[in-house]
Parts: sequence; structure tokens; C-alpha cells
Amino acid sequence: MFLNGDEAAVLRRLARILALPAEDAWQQLAARGALFGAAATFFLLDAGREDEAEEFAVYTLGRLVQSLNRRCEAQQVEHEGQVRGRIVWPATYKARYSQDYHPGRYVCREVQREYDTPENQLVRYVVERLAECLKGVPASLRAGFCYREPVLAGPPQPAAARLENIGAALARLGRSPYLRQVTLPARITEVHLLRADTADLDEYRTVARFYHAYRRFVVAPTWEGVADAGRRVLPLPRGAEGENELWIRLAADILRAELPARL
Repeated sequence: MFLNGDEAAVLRRLARILALPAEDAWQQLAARGALFGAAATFFLLDAGREDEAEEFAVYTLGRLVQSLNRRCEAQQVEHEGQVRGRIVWPATYKARYSQDYHPGRYVCREVQREYDTPENQLVRYVVERLAECLKGVPASLRAGFCYREPVLAGPPQPAAARLENIGAALARLGRSPYLRQVTLPARITEVHLLRADTADLDEYRTVARFYHAYRRFVVAPTWEGVADAGRRVLPLPRGAEGENELWIRLAADILRAELPARL
């Protein structure tokens, strides 16, 4: 397995730290207010979860925004000089003669499609939270590399490639003319989740499950959750110097926690 100089230096430093007593890197990250960055990184890069982020962003959300639920309401709309929809003649005559007379005035029945539904608000909320996680990935880990399950057994992969795929998917979602019509809720309620769980499209239920996974893993991050994810993906920084040391120590603690499971 060929490693560049930075990757080799990181792995040498990781091997040295593994030979030393553990220093509880998780608590050190907590003291620095860096738990969100750690949780967001593992949440986005972990491909072993049923609800892994890249497939969810690229495929599940990509399909869903093409067929979002909508409410259809028929409304009477007044136009001058043009006709849209079906002309409602009684209302048209009334509009023409109740104001200054205008023979080109029409009242038409138009179907308005309303996308701002609770289940779509949940979709919008999850998209925004994914974008927030993406911004929260520490620069050193974004520029670094990661190992897939079983960790350290295969070649390293650049973390940026997976994160860029998620970012590109979110950018496409942001351009959706349908999703733009949906309000971003301040918080998710039982109504949002119930509407998603009872929707016709299975993708809405996947969104609800992903929301719960996000709440468990990112909103209230725990050492146990990150250590479990570390059995499937192990992100490492680009270099071994400076602030990168703490992320290498976190990886060492994850490997230590994994050893009993492998024995």
C-alpha cells in the first residue's frame, strides 16, 4: 500500500500514541467545544450505517425533491387581457361591471400547487442540518484521509471526495424550485414526523429515520456513538503536527476501544 509523506507521518504518530496510556481525547475535544465537529465528521463519512449520509443526500433526497407532496387548491384569479385556466363567466361578468368596465377582464379558476406541507418542511430541515454538518467538519479532517471497514486493512481514501459528493447533492437540492417554496421550520414537531411516516412515498419515512439518526448522533454526541462509527470508518488528519495531534489521539482511543471486539 503506497502512502504519501503526510499519511505515513500520521500513521507513525498513531502507532506511537497507541503504545502510550490513553489520554481521553473525547473529553479534551469536549473541553475545546469541538464535539460537534467530531460527530459531524463521523456522521457524514460513516458508510456502514443503514442511513448513511452520502447515499441519503445523493439518491434518497434527489428522488424525493422531484416528486414532493403538494396540496392542490382551486382559486378564482382575476386577469386583464389574458386567460389562465378556466373562465368563470358569472364571476367574470360581475368583475367587468362592478368596477370601471373592462371587456378584457376575466376571472379564471386556477389550480394552485402548495408545497409548504409539514412533511416537506421536515425535508427542508434535514437538508439544512446536513449542510450545517458539512460546514462543521474540521479543516484538517476534511483535507485528510479515512479508512473503511475493517479500518486500517485497506488503502486510505481522501475524505474530501465523499464530502464533496454530499456538498454537490445539497447544492442541487438548493436549486429545486419546489423545495424553495417550503418554509424552514424552527423545530421539528410530532406533526412533521407523523406526516412523513404516513406519506405515500417511502422516501419520506427514510427522511424521518435520518432525522432521528441525526438527533442521536450529532445533536447529542456520545463517545460510545463515535467509537461505534469508528469501527466502520476512521478519519485522520492530513498531517501529524499541531492541532492534528488531538484527532490522531481520538483515532487511537477508538482503536483501543475496538480491540476487545476483535479479540
